Amino acid sequence: MAYEHRIFIVEKTHDCYDAKVGKYFGKVLCVFNLGVVDELFNFVTKYRPTDHFIYQPGNGDEEVVEDMYGDPSTEIPVDDMFQDLQCVMTTSDTVQINLILCYETLKTFRHLGAKGRNNDIVCLHYGY
Repeated sequence: MAYEHRIFIVEKTHDCYDAKVGKYFGKVLCVFNLGVVDELFNFVTKYRPTDHFIYQPGNGDEEVVEDMYGDPSTEIPVDDMFQDLQCVMTTSDTVQINLILCYETLKTFRHLGAKGRNNDIVCLHYGY
């Protein structure tokens, strides 16, 4: 079984704390199932666990605080995730369409960030 990656682009909130979960709520803006991207694993493991949780799209009652393997969801700044994907795309022999779509979406969020309009937008990594 291979390790697959799912990237959630999330808007962090600071006023919606769930005491049961012990974290703040994060609003999912979009999700990318990147599948197996071996080169990506080294990048996503270097980031810290997030202080936010999300609800699994398609199952509004399931809070996501850790991935399928029990590892805490890691929070990756948009700029860092963009650069990590850029590195994967330039070194990989094959590039999946979902990886390109995620990369291009992050490019847009980076542009908004340069204008100060997405300070609370981050990527959350989920392994499955």
